Amino acid sequence: MDAQFQIREDLLDVAGELDLSCAEAFRDALVELLEKAAHPHVDVSGVESCDLSGLQLLRAAVVSGEAQGTPVVVTGGDGVVDEACRRLGSSLGELLQGGR
Repeated sequence: MDAQFQIREDLLDVAGELDLSCAEAFRDALVELLEKAAHPHVDVSGVESCDLSGLQLLRAAVVSGEAQGTPVVVTGGDGVVDEACRRLGSSLGELLQGGR
């Protein structure tokens, strides 16, 4: 399934295949969320597959949120997204914390 992004108030729901083919749309959705949300939250529980581009964009959103003083919460990554991180020798928690 192609990736789908839906913003509702402070929440961005992400579903489908999170890969290079949808990177621009995912980036645009993350930028919109960061511009509008007081408490940005990204739910990736609907993601069916994820590649490095999706992980990089998640990390960039977290870094951007920190720089703006608006922490980004990522939930639902204990399945496909965390597995993508493990294939790279990391975990979603490490990715989002920048290896700290």
